[in-house]
Amino acid sequence: MDDSNRLRILIVSKQYPPTIGGGGSHAFYLASELSLRKDVDVHVLTSTVRNKPHYERIKERNLVVHRVNFGHTETLPYEGAIRKGLQLCKSINPHIIHGQHIAGSLIGLHLKAAFKKPLVITLHKTPMLNWEPTKIKNEPLYSFIKFLSQLETIEAFIAGSRAFKRELRRFGVLEEKVKLIYHGIPIKWFKNSADSKRVLSVAAKIGMEQNDNLIICPSRLDEKRKEIDVFLKASAILKQRISDRKFVFLITGTAENKEEKKYREYLEELATFLKINDCVKFLNEPIKFEEMPALYRLAEACVLPSITEGLGLVLIEALAVRTPVIGSNTSGIREVIKTNEKHGLRFQVGDHKELATQLIQLFTDENLLLKLRREGFKWVKKQFDAKLMVDSHLELYKELINKKARN
Repeated sequence: MDDSNRLRILIVSKQYPPTIGGGGSHAFYLASELSLRKDVDVHVLTSTVRNKPHYERIKERNLVVHRVNFGHTETLPYEGAIRKGLQLCKSINPHIIHGQHIAGSLIGLHLKAAFKKPLVITLHKTPMLNWEPTKIKNEPLYSFIKFLSQLETIEAFIAGSRAFKRELRRFGVLEEKVKLIYHGIPIKWFKNSADSKRVLSVAAKIGMEQNDNLIICPSRLDEKRKEIDVFLKASAILKQRISDRKFVFLITGTAENKEEKKYREYLEELATFLKINDCVKFLNEPIKFEEMPALYRLAEACVLPSITEGLGLVLIEALAVRTPVIGSNTSGIREVIKTNEKHGLRFQVGDHKELATQLIQLFTDENLLLKLRREGFKWVKKQFDAKLMVDSHLELYKELINKKARN
């Protein structure tokens, strides 16, 4: 390190922050928490966002955000972002580069080659439904991950869950290069962002009325990986069984492409068939990132009906404001809802009747509800606090920097 003894970190993430969940959320939480440390300077290279400046120094944090168009020319993918990254490396001389997912990995490799700084990669893709080595030959995304696994130049791959770690190992990343560091969230930020004033604002924004019981499904409209139809079928049973309450079932995912638009149309038709279309809400515009804590706080329950999941960050976010969670019994979710009926409730993938039974329990068993709120929050503080995540990242960064200095 230089004479100032301050650790300079360059994080490259195409999404920062996103609308909900995913790799962009992780990059945001990591950078924000790192920048609170007095001996750390954090720079984030990310894509442009409407109404946001290209250069932004965040107050009360050692954090600078650099935004550039991540679009690419025919000559080189992410050329503009690579050019900006090269300029940043020259001006701030980072001790380490941390690439987030595909874009961050590609750009990070360019910066590593030019400046020979240690490179750390975090990949966020949900694990395969069924492991088939042939998919590497058919799917560009999986062939890219396989490509990264072959590069000795990458010092470490961070897995945000055991499910992600198993995925990386199956792709061929060496055991000693995979570092398990659970994705974490800033619990204090969630608490402050879910104050009563903001909760009321979000309630008005989504059109909630007095006595509405909100149940949210914070899921992308991804038919291959999310069974939102299971959520709707369970919701119909809940409404029928507890007819004296007024329910609102909110699906937060917005249609970003033709496939997602088609899936939304199917879900709307299904809601009509199930006679719950009057209480099912879809968002036409994404909820703002800073509004998500208030939305979780507003909800009586958070449901994630995934077929496969790397972790289920939205469940952790909901638990941070003591909202009970229900998730499908798949690998990543089992790491969040580690103990059923304690940290949350789990149902078998595709089983809408079991999900309905659990939803009914939440609204009829006060003792269970209180237990899930209490124990779920305690579990997040113990396992998924952003401070723990940052401590582990800093330990790894310093280890790699010292190793390079010795060599």
